[in-house]
Amino acid sequence: MIVLGISETHCATAAILKDGEIVGCASEERFSRLKNDAGYPRRAIDALLRELGLTPGVIDRVVLAGTRIPSYEWMNRVMRDEAYMSRYYAVGLGTPRRALTGRARKFGAKLGLLDPAPGKAPLTDGERRGHVTSHLRLADERVSFVDHHTCHAAAAYFGSPFAGRPALVLTNDNSGDGLCGTVSSASGVGLTRHEATPSGPGSLGSFYTLVTLLLGMKPGEHEYKVMGLAPYAPARETERAVAALGTTFAMTEGAPCRFEWRRRGPLYRAMLEATLGLRFDGIAGGAQQILEEALVRWARLARQRYGGERLALGGGVFMNVKANMLIAEESWLGDLFVFPSCGDESNAIGAAYLGYLDAGASTAGLLAKIVGEMLWIRPGVAMDVDDHGLGVLTRRRGGAGPRSTPAASTRSSRSRTSTSRSSDPCP
Repeated sequence: MIVLGISETHCATAAILKDGEIVGCASEERFSRLKNDAGYPRRAIDALLRELGLTPGVIDRVVLAGTRIPSYEWMNRVMRDEAYMSRYYAVGLGTPRRALTGRARKFGAKLGLLDPAPGKAPLTDGERRGHVTSHLRLADERVSFVDHHTCHAAAAYFGSPFAGRPALVLTNDNSGDGLCGTVSSASGVGLTRHEATPSGPGSLGSFYTLVTLLLGMKPGEHEYKVMGLAPYAPARETERAVAALGTTFAMTEGAPCRFEWRRRGPLYRAMLEATLGLRFDGIAGGAQQILEEALVRWARLARQRYGGERLALGGGVFMNVKANMLIAEESWLGDLFVFPSCGDESNAIGAAYLGYLDAGASTAGLLAKIVGEMLWIRPGVAMDVDDHGLGVLTRRRGGAGPRSTPAASTRSSRSRTSTSRSSDPCP
């Protein structure tokens, strides 16, 4: 059974799963040399097939992450076209405080009459499927779609060293299929979602991205610099920024919890006005403190409601390793796993896992095989990176367990580590 998982959003990635194991994974940016390149990862797929000695005809299933994504052109434009980026985020003081045009466009988008933003029209399933079938010459029925946050959760849990033991699974990001966070329980091959937080009112990812932009850095890419700057701020400056930023954004406890903007109108202007006169490092420190406190509170609430002493995390917000370290210190937590490089690139792996399990539901004996062998974490499997930037799984002799990539974050009662990708050699 061979499944190809594909993520087309920023840092488009392909992953190949063979008989329950992820045997290769590569991002399009490694070949296009465009940081966080979005779109159909044709070159990454070709490189993986070549490296693994496979032909397209042997692929049983292709699973695309996300049920609704914007156009490829828009995703790349909002990352690289500085003039468009400024218009999209309404950078500056010239925009009126109550942007009627923006609200009218959002309402029109809900009715299907307008694009959410110029050029942001969603791709149809037919267009997305067409990229796969024309490239790989596969039949339409071999291509399917899965929910964005389910992919994050699947990568985090099935990619963990928990060996099918019960765990609480949290996902958190800017936005995906209309959500910014989910809370699930997992055990064996089962993944049950309890809560889903809509991204419309706001998200931790969008909050941190706006702070990144406010500090003159590149949104969607330089958030790790904000995290790295935060500890340099004096306590007094951080406290001032927490109070100021708290007037624009906050977490609201509920079922589900919500991460909400507190002001209407252009968000950049609201944050600029709130932080006017504050030091740049204080703003970074304030944003980091707000994010850390929100994630820790959210994890505690999830545990109180649904139990669990193991925790698996996925989604771009959990690239924030300082927040992950605080979660790791929680007294109730026995084991913590943060999926390596857990932004949208990880959804290719989650999609492959979900496609494999879905196929197993209709294949006699396959699920029993999965449960019996726990194929996703076979002992003695290691991840190596070849000269082309491809992640290829190889076996280690005498291995006592899986070895994850350097970006992994795990914690147990005997050891504790926490690292993540903060930057990347690809320009």
